Amino acid sequence: MRTDDPRLVPRKWRHMVGVEAVERALQRLATLCAPSHVPVIYASYRNALDDRVRGTARRLGFIVVNVDGRARARLAATGRDYSSLRLSASDPHPSPEYHALIADAIYEDAVRPWLLARHREAAEPR
Repeated sequence: MRTDDPRLVPRKWRHMVGVEAVERALQRLATLCAPSHVPVIYASYRNALDDRVRGTARRLGFIVVNVDGRARARLAATGRDYSSLRLSASDPHPSPEYHALIADAIYEDAVRPWLLARHREAAEPR
């Protein structure tokens, strides 16, 4: 059973379920990464949970990448539905193809802009 309601899971896992749990995890990640200035990338999937926590990721200064837009474009171009990007009907994790879309989103929306900015900084006269 899949649920976002902590009351519906065993007590030992309740701290890991629901919007509040995700927001706590994001805050902890921000706290861990800040001292070393490690950037955090948040992959936005545009589902009910993401719709509720994407703002928290932005507020914490995470780089938010739009995975969902790339997935929808791929599906529209190929005439397939979203289920084709899952491992199986019983396992909603991303398929290898969806992982490639995630990697593309991270590269295009986070890594490439960072590399270009670093290149511009290095090229500027001092």
